[in-house]
Amino acid sequence: MMDDAETDALILRKIAERIASELAEPQQTLERAATARVEPAGLHFAKLAHELKTPLSAILAAAEIMRDERFGPIGDLRYKAYASGIFDSASHALGVINAMLGTAAATDGTTREGVTFAEIDLNGIVARVASSVGALLEAASLTLTTRLEAGLPHVVADTVTVRQMLLNLVTNGMRATPAGGGIVISTRYELAGPVHLSVRDTGHGMDEAEIARVLDRDRGPELTPRPSGGLGIGYPLILSLAEVNGASVGIISAPGAGTEVTITFSAGRVIPV
Repeated sequence: MMDDAETDALILRKIAERIASELAEPQQTLERAATARVEPAGLHFAKLAHELKTPLSAILAAAEIMRDERFGPIGDLRYKAYASGIFDSASHALGVINAMLGTAAATDGTTREGVTFAEIDLNGIVARVASSVGALLEAASLTLTTRLEAGLPHVVADTVTVRQMLLNLVTNGMRATPAGGGIVISTRYELAGPVHLSVRDTGHGMDEAEIARVLDRDRGPELTPRPSGGLGIGYPLILSLAEVNGASVGIISAPGAGTEVTITFSAGRVIPV
């Protein structure tokens, strides 16, 4: 007969196996999407969104069970933190999918339809994103540091797309940074001026030609995933999402010196403290 600790471990293992199984389906869907070129963009986005929504809903439900410790205390608080990260990531993904479904007729998925502007706390978003990518960073042997300005004013923007930009910047930094390196997320405010959200990595960096290439919105996605992951659409997507939120994007980089990307919300978007 199993004791309480063994029972808890078995429950966690079963839930983890369920999540791993559900995670495989979205990955397969994205791989199919990488080679799909014949359907109209709007129809393809709608089909892709529907395919992803069911497994992500299952991940969300399983993570919620672990986060809320419905079958009893988890024990090690790190498991609860990971469960919270899974829950936040799945919630964000579902938000993105719902926005895609609401803009299925658009060719790039970044129109103002489906975007909700509200007063948001950038420091809070950074904290949640940092928590959600903790396991990925640990697996990649990378560190993540946050340098958040105390009393940072809120900005008027869309929570889902701002989180999406930040996640893209962090994952871009992870792909570019070898094991042992690090990523820094920071926020800062210029008095009576804009608010800045920056992500800096210690990766291989880019020269001016590479910066121009990644910022070229007309380049389009690559047809096959890169060895490091992704289809090369991260930066153009960030530019489009920043534009939707009335923000601008700046990149500082050099070969061997890492990359820093800053999203700047203009003074008109800042809520005075």
